[in-house]
Amino acid sequence: MRQWGYGALAMVSGATLLSMALAGSALAQQGTAPGTTAAEQKPKVTVDPDGTVHVSDFAVPLSGFISPDARKIEASQIAEHGWPLPAGPVTGPGPVIDNWRKAMNDKIFSPALARQRAVYDVDIQEKTIAGVKTDIVTPKAGIAPANKHRVLINLHSGGFQMGAGPAALTESVPIAAVGKIEVITVDYRQGPEYKFPAASEDVAAVYRALLKTHKPKNIGIYGCSAGGGLSADAVAWFDKEKLPQPGAIGIFSSSAGGGRGDSTYIVPVLNGQTPPPVPA
Repeated sequence: MRQWGYGALAMVSGATLLSMALAGSALAQQGTAPGTTAAEQKPKVTVDPDGTVHVSDFAVPLSGFISPDARKIEASQIAEHGWPLPAGPVTGPGPVIDNWRKAMNDKIFSPALARQRAVYDVDIQEKTIAGVKTDIVTPKAGIAPANKHRVLINLHSGGFQMGAGPAALTESVPIAAVGKIEVITVDYRQGPEYKFPAASEDVAAVYRALLKTHKPKNIGIYGCSAGGGLSADAVAWFDKEKLPQPGAIGIFSSSAGGGRGDSTYIVPVLNGQTPPPVPA
C-alpha cells in the first residue's frame, strides 16, 4: 500500500465493517444445537486432498473487542432491519436489482447516513465530473491548511452491484469531517448493467479531470470492499492509460487479488449469504 503523510486514509469507513458485524450477530443467534452453548458446539471439519475445508454449522459471535453499547446497537439493528438480499437471481438489469438497491438504502444506509449527518457537519454537492456523477463532501468547519491542495477520491463498496448514493456517502462524510479534507465519492458504473472495465474507465475519467487542478501527489484514492479492489484496479488502469500515479492508495476490507483468496467464500457466510461454488 502506498501511504500519504497524514491521517485521513488511516480511517476505515464504518459502513462496511458495521454491516459485517451485524451479520455476525445474526449468525451468532443460530446454528447452535438446543441445550448447548456456542462454546460447547463442536463443528465437524473435513479436509479434501486439494486443501478444500468443509465445516458443519457453527456459531460466529461478535468480536470480543466490540463494546457492550455497540453490541446492543448492532443486535437491535440486525433484528429490526436484517440484511436484505435480492429477491431472486440477479441475471441482468431490472426490478430485482433495483428493488434490492432500494431496500439496502432504505433499511440500512439512509438511516446510517442520517446518524452521521447529525454528528459530522459537512456540505454535500452533487457534481458531474468528466461525465461521471459524483458527490463532493467538504467539512463545514473548513479544510485544514495542509490539505488545501489535496483531495481524496472515494470508491464505494457494494459488490460492484450497489452502494451509490447514501451508502457511498457513509464512507465519505466521516473522512471529510475528521480529516478536514475534500472527498469526492464516485458513482462509477456497476453490474449487471455494465461490465469491466466500465468502473475503471469512470475512475480514470474523474482522476484525469482532477489532474488539471491538482498535482498527482496531492490526490489520494481509497475504497472499502469492492471499492478497495477497484482502487487497485484503477491504479493499474492508470498505468495502461499512461497517467501518473496518485499520492496515496487506501484499500480497506478488500484485497488487490481479484477475488482469488479465501475471503471470497468466508465473507458471504458472515453476511448471511450462500458462498459461491468452489471452482472445479
